[in-house]
Amino acid sequence: MPDWNSPEQVALSLDVLVKLTHGFIGVYLWEFAQSFDFDWSFISGKRKFKWVMIFYFLVRYTALAAFISALVVFDVKTRINCTAVLATFQFTGSAVGGFATINFALRTIALWRRNWIVSSVLTVLILGHWSLILHGILIEGVFVPGTGCGITKINNTILTANLIYSMCLDFVVLALTSWKTLRLRNKSRKSLGGLIIQDGLIFFASSVCANVIATVFMILNLSPLMSVIFNIPAAVICAIAATRAVRKLTRWTSEGPHIFYTHADLPSSHEGPTRQTKEQVLELPTHHRSRTEGVHVQMETFVAVDEPYDATSPDDGKGAIRFVPDEESQDSDIKHARAV
Repeated sequence: MPDWNSPEQVALSLDVLVKLTHGFIGVYLWEFAQSFDFDWSFISGKRKFKWVMIFYFLVRYTALAAFISALVVFDVKTRINCTAVLATFQFTGSAVGGFATINFALRTIALWRRNWIVSSVLTVLILGHWSLILHGILIEGVFVPGTGCGITKINNTILTANLIYSMCLDFVVLALTSWKTLRLRNKSRKSLGGLIIQDGLIFFASSVCANVIATVFMILNLSPLMSVIFNIPAAVICAIAATRAVRKLTRWTSEGPHIFYTHADLPSSHEGPTRQTKEQVLELPTHHRSRTEGVHVQMETFVAVDEPYDATSPDDGKGAIRFVPDEESQDSDIKHARAV
């Protein structure tokens, strides 16, 4: 086994760290640019902004700030305030993982229909994670002429604890999501659970794997450089995974709205409202149907909420769901629905 603290290995480790950092930051900037149209749809008002999107934007732009700070640390050779730059990089880099976990946790809470036990456990774990993130910004640096910023003081114990905690928290979120989606998968292939099984769990798993690799190298502590060599790649993977999961879910719900209902009272076609003991999904078509297609209503598993379709009948007040088609096609669709 090589001596990781020898001058040759330190020089090699630094070269690998710089190239790996620039490569992964380039990947993130490409991802950021090619998906900016999604951000712009909220900024321009084309999409309705909801509070859960706050954490999506926090992940995106905190990661951007972190990686710009990293480029300053590695590439700027003129005298700067290294302590301020390093503190910014340390906080924003750790915050990326924190905000990404919140994004994943919100989806998990939604999947569990806001179960108070799941919500409470995840909230407490997230607060604990952020306490470690805030304690980890205590870092000092000094400018070295011809080299750039160098770290003079850092709390490795807090950083290691932060990575381990983040890895365990991501694993808990992944386990809860997998458990629930595997149960929903047997009920409906077109439910939110089915979507997460096919696409979403990949994002959860990739985030967990990235944190595991970074944590292993931090625990091994081969050298100061080798301990942090995978921190930026892990942050890039977490940021991309969390934001892609949000974009995938948002685009999916806008194409096929699904409504959250917990033991809802749904009207049957002949007997009026009856109490349902299982989760169900009302999948409503949002595009215009041709005259030959009619109106198709499919009952499956309730897994998501889409606000424009959360309508309650004022007559019975028991959670009856009504769907009003567009004005142009309303009359013709109703006529053909009767034929179907």
